[in-house]
Amino acid sequence: MRLGFILFFLIFVAVYGSAHLPLYHLVTRAFAPASPWVHAVRAFFAVSGLLFFLVRLTPMAWKPLALWADAWFGVVFIALTFWLLLLVPTLIWRPQARGFDVAALALTLFVSIFSLVHNAAPPRVKVLDLAIPGAPPMTVAQLSDIHLNRWTAPARLEAIVERTLGQRPDLIAVTGDLVDERDGTLEFLLPILKRLQAPLGVWAIPGNHEFYTGLDRAADLLTRAGFRWMRNERADLPNGWRLAGLDDPAAREMGTEAPTPEEFFAGPPSDRPLLFLYHRPMAFDLARAAGVKLQLSGHLHAGQIPPMDAIIFLFFKFPFGLYTEGGAFLYTTSGTGYWGPPMRLFVGSEIAVFRINQPDSR
Repeated sequence: MRLGFILFFLIFVAVYGSAHLPLYHLVTRAFAPASPWVHAVRAFFAVSGLLFFLVRLTPMAWKPLALWADAWFGVVFIALTFWLLLLVPTLIWRPQARGFDVAALALTLFVSIFSLVHNAAPPRVKVLDLAIPGAPPMTVAQLSDIHLNRWTAPARLEAIVERTLGQRPDLIAVTGDLVDERDGTLEFLLPILKRLQAPLGVWAIPGNHEFYTGLDRAADLLTRAGFRWMRNERADLPNGWRLAGLDDPAAREMGTEAPTPEEFFAGPPSDRPLLFLYHRPMAFDLARAAGVKLQLSGHLHAGQIPPMDAIIFLFFKFPFGLYTEGGAFLYTTSGTGYWGPPMRLFVGSEIAVFRINQPDSR
């Protein structure tokens, strides 16, 4: 395990721990609990916060406990958002400070419940018609960031498979973070995964979570499911397209040998239209210069909930949706599943389907 990942983890723990303070402040100021109850509130906050890490370290963790830990993670950051939004009014109109705290808590409750309900809906199918001159017609379905783990509901995965197959894609591309389980077994999901098939194959690349939780275990599961595991390689498809897949940068963070995008695309441009699978929406300029006509990425989840969604859209060049430059396309999906809190506020989960040069493409 590299120093970079350790530093990232420590920063993550520090940020998550600190994010509890505004919610604690809101609760104690709004309700002003007496002395014995304050200690109970502190204990509740401490246990709920630690559960997020403990359930991931315990192979036999109880599912309701894990769901509560993840939902609590979301509530904490949603509360942080409203605390920040109402901080200035609270400082200006101090006599009304308690009213602002109650308003922040009410908004947190409403947004948390709405986000839980929104995320519970099956992923929508989003169809995009692309005209790419000179490229053979092809329909591609993209799945990304499903984050399968021991608590995944088989019915949800079945809905994803059914909706994907219903689009009759020529090729299915899985752009990383399909597997996110370190200790528990995912054998119970294998029969469902095996049903995911397409004429040109089901191709999967690793995302950062496959490297975090065990690349070999993920590769074994997907290979047994009939997926083509693609790592830093190219493959010519019988319809005239060329497929390329590159490891996520987390490979190098975790001490695994992997080329950089500069190394991967060194050499002359492809003599075939190139479909590029890369977990993070990066390196688009390099990809275009190498002959990539369509890059499929994920990783960012469109933020899921505030304030992560605002951070994603402010600081990333390709946060969500379809982008085109120089005749090439990049699509960043919001993800077919979710990570952490089972919540989505503005942007739901999706199955992206690309109809390239089909007869009625726009």
